[in-house]
Amino acid sequence: GRFIYVGPNRGHYEESLRGNFHYVGPNQGHYEKEIPRPSNAPWRLLYVSCFLVVSACIAIVIIWKVIFPPPPPFDCEAGLANAALGWSDMKKEYCCENEGVGCQTGSAEFGLEAVAEEVREDEMVPRWLDVWLWDLALPTKFIISGILFLLLGCCCGAAAYLYYLKRFAPRRQSPTEMELMAEVNRLLK
Repeated sequence: GRFIYVGPNRGHYEESLRGNFHYVGPNQGHYEKEIPRPSNAPWRLLYVSCFLVVSACIAIVIIWKVIFPPPPPFDCEAGLANAALGWSDMKKEYCCENEGVGCQTGSAEFGLEAVAEEVREDEMVPRWLDVWLWDLALPTKFIISGILFLLLGCCCGAAAYLYYLKRFAPRRQSPTEMELMAEVNRLLK
């Protein structure tokens, strides 16, 4: 390692006539070993781990959707002969819209056009939210989404802050021999 001048009797090392440094004891020498700056390995580990966490979350959601597609909420073949009296309004609406069976537009009891017009905007759920985590209730979906975005934000925010510190924060440098001598002279006065 390199040695830096720290002032008379303030270091552990002394320089020999040949230019080598040897240990002379605490507060016996004029030099100290320069402490090397830590490597960037912890920051790289953070970047890689954040990337892996985000990638794993995305991969898990995609694989989950491929392996376990959402089942239809209603079996439109069951009870089709008695659809007018045996099906709920929700099942009638779903089967008519998605499977084209069980439609009774002329009936006074159930009119698909009337139901479609009655849908209010506050009942509308975004398509991605309806498809993603299909088997969970809406509040649970929001909680899980919030946690995932919070984790993503923390990882990305920490990575951006560390990048800022690495690139733009002023670096501490060891004082030069002249600066140390000036400080020693100032302290001795």
